[in-house]
Amino acid sequence: MSVLKQIPIWLKCLFWVFGILQLSENNEETLILKVVPIPFWCYYTAIVIRLWTSMSSSQFYYYGISDILQYTDILCDLMVITSLGIHFVFFYKRNTKLQNLVVEIDRIEIKHTKQKSINWLRIINLSGIFLNLFLLFSGIGVIVDIEYQLTYYFGSFLSGLDVILVGVFLDNLKNKFKWINQRFFETKQETDLVQIFPSGHLLRARTKRKTIFQIQNLAQIHYSLVTLVHKTIRIFEITILFGTASWFTIIINEIYYLIYMVSQYSSKLDMSHWAQLPLVVHYCIWIYFQIRIWNDLQEEANKTVFYVHDIWNLLAIKDENNTDMRYLHLISTKLMSMKLELTAKGFFPLNWSLLYTIIAAVTTHVIILIQFKI
Repeated sequence: MSVLKQIPIWLKCLFWVFGILQLSENNEETLILKVVPIPFWCYYTAIVIRLWTSMSSSQFYYYGISDILQYTDILCDLMVITSLGIHFVFFYKRNTKLQNLVVEIDRIEIKHTKQKSINWLRIINLSGIFLNLFLLFSGIGVIVDIEYQLTYYFGSFLSGLDVILVGVFLDNLKNKFKWINQRFFETKQETDLVQIFPSGHLLRARTKRKTIFQIQNLAQIHYSLVTLVHKTIRIFEITILFGTASWFTIIINEIYYLIYMVSQYSSKLDMSHWAQLPLVVHYCIWIYFQIRIWNDLQEEANKTVFYVHDIWNLLAIKDENNTDMRYLHLISTKLMSMKLELTAKGFFPLNWSLLYTIIAAVTTHVIILIQFKI
């Protein structure tokens, strides 16, 4: 089944409305899908221009909030607006590349039993997005002018949806890697030829060559998938980079804001202020979801080299170091050199080490802000 056909129709509608995906279910570019998101982006641009031309501290900040918090808030808003502007440009710019990527992914067909499973992480991420929008439009989460907070919340909303789209492609690629690894695992289980064929040197040699031929074909598919993963990261890495930078400024600003308000004005806080907590929780889920999908893909892809190396060891135990063994060792070495280690334009790795770095960086910056004024 095509990558795009695996996306639920309601999720595709969200992608289409906001311009995140501008390809039809049949992977075709249509004028209507390019036009549909324009009204939303025009409205968003209009409120950003209106707010930033009329904004004053007295209009948007209460309780005598410190200058430091005002500066971090303004910096955060600028980062969100810049990030969304970059997202908008690349939503249109990446169409052709995305279309070609879908074609290449669909071209690699694998035969396996389709197992339907619930993607709980995606559901939790979407639930966080809609919960925060509900709090905003219900008025519960509105501290200041609702249009001002729209500039804030839509950053969370669109970045979250873009990461979910990335997850759709990565899940498809990961399932193909899983299929390859399953075939390698089965081959490994059947490769102890000395026990299976205690006699018959010719039969063992033929079986060994057949095994090496199967490994060669699987390794070629693995190479093609690794190439597609690199194409995927090149298509999405700019939006990932700016989305993560926007996340970083927002999470620091929100945590500092909550700490400041609790310490200075705890008696004056109402539901609208505590409603900022779900936003912080959602952003934590968002960054976890983004790191998880990239890290899981890399782990699955990098398992292959260990299976091939184990098979080579089993075949080489009782055999001489002949041409077949050297060829299998060459395949293993080639796979080792193709180990997936993905980054966002070289700025940061897309694995669990990014999470540790982020926790340390956010903690450090919040402590620095607290030292200025709390």
